[in-house]
Amino acid sequence: MRQLKQHEFEDSTSVGRLRDSDRAADGSRNRRGDFDTPEKAASNAAMSVAAEMFIAVNTFVKIDRGRVPNKKIDDAGPFQVRSTEHPNGHLLIYDDDPSNRIFILVTGKHPNFKMAGWILCRRAKLRRFWRTDMKEECFCVPQSFLNHDEDSLLMMAFEFKESGECVEVHAY
Repeated sequence: MRQLKQHEFEDSTSVGRLRDSDRAADGSRNRRGDFDTPEKAASNAAMSVAAEMFIAVNTFVKIDRGRVPNKKIDDAGPFQVRSTEHPNGHLLIYDDDPSNRIFILVTGKHPNFKMAGWILCRRAKLRRFWRTDMKEECFCVPQSFLNHDEDSLLMMAFEFKESGECVEVHAY
């Protein structure tokens, strides 16, 4: 997978910082944790959108470029994207995440992102992954349980683009 070009990274970080300022202004909390400073929170939001952009450019789909993420629209084409700077990090899935969506874990940070794997959300919601010791209880899915087949991911993106809408995923 190719890395983001500088202008793509700058564009995604601008959207991330705007989303973070909107979240702070309306009092929404960040599921990923409380940050020591507003700068760290903004940086985290920027990296999250950069991870979405990384998946979008590599699957040839568009990202939700809205300032406030629209929970009815997926992050990148038909995909939900989660990210962590930790190379061996886990994919965090929350109880209210839509079970019929593909979730992709991106690790690293710009300019060294890596698609660590993907999974149909309902397959990730297993009791053995449930953690109560996190900021918010969630399913903590190890990378070894994720699918690493980039060709299948590209096929799903192609099918999404052909259909013109995000349909429920029943296979893969």
